[in-house]
Order: sequence, then C-alpha cells, then structure tokens
Amino acid sequence: MGINDDLYGKELLHKAIDELNKWAISICGAVSGEHGIGTHKKQYMRIQQGGVYELLLKIKRNIDPRCILSPGIIFDVEEIIFDQK
Repeated sequence: MGINDDLYGKELLHKAIDELNKWAISICGAVSGEHGIGTHKKQYMRIQQGGVYELLLKIKRNIDPRCILSPGIIFDVEEIIFDQK
C-alpha cells in the first residue's frame, strides 16, 4: 500500500462521512450525539439547524461581536465579524 492509496482512502472516507451526515439530516437525525459539534462537523450546522442557526448566529454576534470566545469552533470568524447585519 503506497501513499497514494492512503490519500485515496482518506478521500473516500471523507466523502462517505459527508454522505452519511447529509443522509442523517435528511431523515431528521443529527450529525452528532455528543455535547459539541467541533470543527469537523460545523459545516453541517446550518443545514441541520435550519432557521435556528440564524438565531444562534445573532446571539453569538451580540454576546461576542469580536469573536474572542472559541473563535472558529461553531461559527466561522468571518460570519461573526464581517457579516454582521
């Protein structure tokens, strides 16, 4: 097994995880059963949470407008600082 095989395997794994997460959301499931989403699954938050995501984003902007607390963990820093409406 060469390095290219390993990279191809990782790519396939990431694609499979992406498809599984999207499928879970499509049947009203969740991408995570743990207490936190972290950086790996935050890309699915907007899809999973729907309109609630915008509410969470507004709360974050009001409480932490400079994104000092846990920057980039749930929301991208750019969403907090540059996209304020």
